[in-house]
Amino acid sequence: MNDRQDSQELFAHMIAQVPNPVYFKDISGRYRVFNDSFETFMGMNSEQLLGKNSHEVLPVEIADLLVAHDKALLRGSSPRQNFQASYTDTFGRERSVIVNKTILFLEPFHQGIFGVITDVTELEVTRKALGESQKILRNIFEAIPDLLSVHDRDLRIVQSNWHGGYQYVPEDIRSQHPHCYDAYYPGQGKPCSPCHVLEVFRTNTPVLGEKYHEQLGYMETHAFPVFDDSGKTVMVAEYIRNISARKRTEVALCEANQRLAAIIEASPLPIIAMDTRGIMKLWNTAAERVFGWKAGEVMERPYPLLPDQSAGEEDIFSRLNRGEIFNGDVVTRSRKDGSTLPICRYSAPLRDSSGRISGTMAVLEDVADRQRAEDELKASEINYRAIFDGTNDAIFVLDPGSGAIIDVNRKMCEMYCCSREEALQLDVEAFSSGRIPYTQNFALEYIQKAAIGESQIFEWLARRQDGDLFWVEVNIKKIILGGATRALASVRDISERKMAEDAHRESEERFRQLFDQNEDPAMMINSETLEIIDVNSALVRHYGFSPNRLFNVGVKLFLHQPERDRVREALAGITRSGNVQIDQLATYNRKEEQVIACFRAKVIKARGVSYVYCTFRDISERLRIREEAKLLQTKLLQTNKMAALGTLSSGIAHEINNPTNFILANAQMVHDAWKDIDLVLADYAREQGEFSVGGFSCGEAREIMPKLLSGIIEGGQRIRNILNELRQFAREEKAPLDQQVSVNQVLEKSIAMLQNQIRNHTSNFHFAPDPQDSCIRGSLQQLEQVVINLVMNALQSLPDRESGVSVSLYREQPGQQVVIEVRDEGLGMTPETVKQIFDPFFTTKLDSGGTGLGLSICYSIVKQHRGTIEVQSEPGSGSCVFVRLPLCEK
Repeated sequence: MNDRQDSQELFAHMIAQVPNPVYFKDISGRYRVFNDSFETFMGMNSEQLLGKNSHEVLPVEIADLLVAHDKALLRGSSPRQNFQASYTDTFGRERSVIVNKTILFLEPFHQGIFGVITDVTELEVTRKALGESQKILRNIFEAIPDLLSVHDRDLRIVQSNWHGGYQYVPEDIRSQHPHCYDAYYPGQGKPCSPCHVLEVFRTNTPVLGEKYHEQLGYMETHAFPVFDDSGKTVMVAEYIRNISARKRTEVALCEANQRLAAIIEASPLPIIAMDTRGIMKLWNTAAERVFGWKAGEVMERPYPLLPDQSAGEEDIFSRLNRGEIFNGDVVTRSRKDGSTLPICRYSAPLRDSSGRISGTMAVLEDVADRQRAEDELKASEINYRAIFDGTNDAIFVLDPGSGAIIDVNRKMCEMYCCSREEALQLDVEAFSSGRIPYTQNFALEYIQKAAIGESQIFEWLARRQDGDLFWVEVNIKKIILGGATRALASVRDISERKMAEDAHRESEERFRQLFDQNEDPAMMINSETLEIIDVNSALVRHYGFSPNRLFNVGVKLFLHQPERDRVREALAGITRSGNVQIDQLATYNRKEEQVIACFRAKVIKARGVSYVYCTFRDISERLRIREEAKLLQTKLLQTNKMAALGTLSSGIAHEINNPTNFILANAQMVHDAWKDIDLVLADYAREQGEFSVGGFSCGEAREIMPKLLSGIIEGGQRIRNILNELRQFAREEKAPLDQQVSVNQVLEKSIAMLQNQIRNHTSNFHFAPDPQDSCIRGSLQQLEQVVINLVMNALQSLPDRESGVSVSLYREQPGQQVVIEVRDEGLGMTPETVKQIFDPFFTTKLDSGGTGLGLSICYSIVKQHRGTIEVQSEPGSGSCVFVRLPLCEK
C-alpha cells in the first residue's frame, strides 16, 4: 500500500514540474491526478476537479467531444491520440490548443488516459500574420498605378506589376522572367545606354533619370538597391512613371507666363515687382507714364518711389517680407521730376517653389482726385466727434484689414490710461493682456468678421498702460466712415462682475472637491421628496450603484421603506435645527448586503436653493467589533491572560483607527488648501516683501510646509496600514497581492527607515543586495513591515555596538525562489524559544515593551505571499532568519 501511495505521489510530483496542463483520468473518465497548470487552464481548483468527470466540469458539447475521443482511444489499436481544438479561457480569450493523449497504467488506478495540452494560439497567429504580410505585399504591387519591377544582376525581371502602360507586354513573355530590354524594347537585344539598373549594381546607390519611350512618351525612372543582411546589393527595384503630362504642363506654363507679361504691359495702372531687398524686377508701361522713369532706369536698382522724408515708411520692406498685404491704403510717392502724388497701393507677396517669400508685386493707383473728395468729408466729422466722445463706453474705430486703431474716444483714454495720440500710435495688442487668445491676431479675426456684417460680442482680458489687467465686454459692429468700411468696437469694463463670478465659481469648486474627496458616502437631496440631486464617488463605490441609476431610481436602491420613513421623519424638522443625526441606519448595497451606517444631514444653500447634504458613515465594522468584544468578554472567565491581551489589542487597534482616519482626512484637506494658501503668500511676499510665518521666513515656510504635511499623511497611512495588518492577522483574511515588487527596493527602503536605529545599536552593519534585482508578486508595504521587524529584532538582540548585523538577498539554486537572510551576532535563543517565537503575543521583551505580535504578523504576511520563514539560533551564537519567496518574471 505504501509503495502505491509513493508511486502516486511521485507521479503527481513529476507532472507538477511540467509547465503545460497535464492530467490523468481513470478508465471511467474521472480526473485523478493533474498539475497546477491544468487547474489554471480549467479555471477551477483541485477540490472542484478531483474525482469529477468531463460532464461535471465542462459544457455539454465540449464534454461530449472529449468523451467520444476518450472512447475512441480506449477502443482503438493505437495507444496514442492527438487532435486540435479551440476553447475560451477564463479571461474570455479564444485559444487554440493541441491535445496529446495516451493510455497509461498507473497504480492504484490501473489503466487510464494521460493527456498533455499545448497552447498553439501564438503559432497560429504568426502563420496567419505571415500569410497576411505576403498578401499585403502582392496588393501593394498591384495597387501602384505606375510600373514597379525587381531585377536581378542579369537584368532579368524577377517580379513586376506590368502597370504604367506596360500592359502591352505579352503574358507568355512576362512568365519567362525576361530581360528588361527584351520586355520593354522588343528587338533591342542589349541593355540601354546608360542603364540605370546596372548603375545601381555598380554604385549601390539609388539612381534617378529620364528616358523617352517611343510608344509611351517621356518616362521618369527611379532605380534603388535591395540589400541582403550583409549589406550587399542582390536585386534592384525600378519604379517608372510616365511624365509626358508633366512635360506638356511645363510647356503650358511657359505660354501662360507669356500671356501674363502681355496683360501686365497692357494694364492702365502701374504694376511693379521687387525682391526682398527692394531691387526692382518689373516696371510696366503704365509705371513709366505715371512716375516718369523708364524701365531701363529702374530695373535691377533700388525701389525709387519713397520720398526723402517718408515718416513711418522705414520698415516697409520688412513688413512686405513678413507677407503683409497692402489692400488699398493711401501713401505718398515720388515722381522722377521731384513732385509727389497720393497713391492707393495693392500688394501681394511673391513666393518661390518652397513657399518662402521671394519678393512683392504691387498695383498702384493715382488717387489725387479721390483724395480731394475725401477732404471735403472731414468737415462733417466734427459733429460725429462730439457724439463719439460723449458716450460712457470706450470706443475704438479699427481698420478691418490690418486691425490698426484709427480713432478712439475720451472714455477709452480714461479707461486705458493713455492719450488719444498715444493710442493711435499703438495697436490692439498694446491694450490686451498678450496671453493667448487675447492677442492681436485673435482680435483681428473678430474685427474682420464684424467688417463683413457679423456683429461680434465677447469678453476680453485688457491691459491698461500702467500694466494693470482687467476684464471688458467688447461689441464690434460694421460701420461706413468716410466712405470706407470700418469696425466700431464698444468696450465696457466688467471687472467687478468677473470678480464676483470667479469668487462664486471658486466657492463651488472648493465644495465639489470636499464633496468628492470625502471618504464617507455622501449625497445632496431634496428634503421633502428625497430626490437625489448629486452623489460623490464614495457613495457610488460603497453601494455599487451607478450615478445615473441613483438619479433615476432614488434612495430606495439602498434604503428600504422603514429606513426611508425614518430619514423622512428626521428631515422634517431639519429646517428648524439645521442638522440631524441617526446613529444607526440600515442600508443595503447592490448585493443586498446590510451596511449599518451613521446618518448625518445638514441644510446648505446653493444659488438661493436649499438642499440637504447627507453622509453615511459605515459603522458595520465598529458594531461588529463591539459584538466581538462582548463575546470575548464572556470568554474571559475561561481563557488565559494571552487571550485577554489579544482581545485588548484588537480593541486598541480599532480605537486608534478612528483618530488616524481623522488625521489623514484633515491633513489631506490642509495639504490641498495649502496650494491656494501658497499662491496667496507668494503674491503677498511680492507686494509686501519677506515676512515671518510660524517662526520661519515666508520662503522657508513655503518650502517646508508641503514636506511637513506629506510627512503627516505618510505617517498616518503607515499607522493605518499597521492596524490593518493587525486586523488581518486576527481575521486570517488574505488581501489580493498582485503587485510586482522589487525585493531590492523593499530592503533598501526598510534599511533607510532604520538608519537611526542602526547607528544607535551597531557600528558593524552590512547589506548585500541581489545583483539580478529579483521581483515577486505581493505588497511592498507588507514586505517592508516584515524586513523592519526582522532587522529591529536583530539589532535589539546585540550585546554591544561591536556586534554586527548583516542583511543579504540572493536567489536560491536550484529553484525559483529569492531568499532574504537576516543574520545577527546577538545572544541567540534556546530551541524552546525558537519553537514559540511565531505564536501571537509570545515575547522575550515583555519588560521592555514587547507585544509579541511582530513575528506572528511577519509569519502571516510571508504565508500570504506563498513563502516560508525559518529561524536558526543557538544561545551565545546569534540568530539567522531565512525568508523564502517565489520569484515572478518582470
